[in-house]
Amino acid sequence: MLVLDSRSAPAYEGLALASLERHEIPTAVQGFRKAIAADPNDPDPLLELGMLCQETRNADLALQYLEMFVKKASPKVYARVIPRVRADVEDLRRSM
Repeated sequence: MLVLDSRSAPAYEGLALASLERHEIPTAVQGFRKAIAADPNDPDPLLELGMLCQETRNADLALQYLEMFVKKASPKVYARVIPRVRADVEDLRRSM
């Protein structure tokens, strides 16, 4: 039985990114979800999955993950990213 813990989150995220490069979207989504389950406080897989959902026209899920990213992301670490993500969130809300 596989036990998820925060130490496995980077591995799942790495596998998801590798899957994304190979255009294996379902596998990438699964990897990002496992990374989030392993460490729900890590904003990186939330951002990656939110952007992926946005690119694949899944507005509901994109909005969900991007909003979680904004809540969990450190303003100091993600100072340049947060404003862009907030704008994307607003665009998604308007389009729904």
